Amino acid sequence: MPLPLLIFWVILYIIAAILLIVTCYVFFIGAPFVPTPQRVVDKMIAAADLRPGMKILDPGCGDGRMLISAVRKFPTIKGVGYELFFVAYILGWFRTRKYKKNIQLLFRNSDYADLRGIDRVFCYMLPKPLARNAAKFKKGLKKGAKIISYAFQIEGWKPEKIIQSEPKKNYGPIYVYKI
Repeated sequence: MPLPLLIFWVILYIIAAILLIVTCYVFFIGAPFVPTPQRVVDKMIAAADLRPGMKILDPGCGDGRMLISAVRKFPTIKGVGYELFFVAYILGWFRTRKYKKNIQLLFRNSDYADLRGIDRVFCYMLPKPLARNAAKFKKGLKKGAKIISYAFQIEGWKPEKIIQSEPKKNYGPIYVYKI
């Protein structure tokens, strides 16, 4: 095998190994990338009672669809999204580019998110990471902030309301919590 071809394959395997390690890390500390159905996104945005000028957070934003949908509906909203799964982050980065003025997408762990000034948090997290973040939400979010969680409840918290997202499609409920 010629040396340039060998180098190409070695580099390709190294990149694949790095992506595999990062993916395993994401599954270990968070959740796999499972896009929220657009109909559920629309219902979550309606449940959030968004108003112009609010600041929203999506701690596992995936491809950015929640942030994009919110900004399309309310062009003065500012959104911050965190994503650790590289493939989803790149997809989200491409999808949110035209909303750069309103959406900031970060390739990092949302455990260290700055919660000051956040009015709404959108979550589609498994119970363990949701519970881990719940204490931070209670401590860091301002009074009156809302957390909108799709499919999973925050253990020990009483939702302000529960909305059936798409019963015919067997999608999970939407839980709305208020700080």
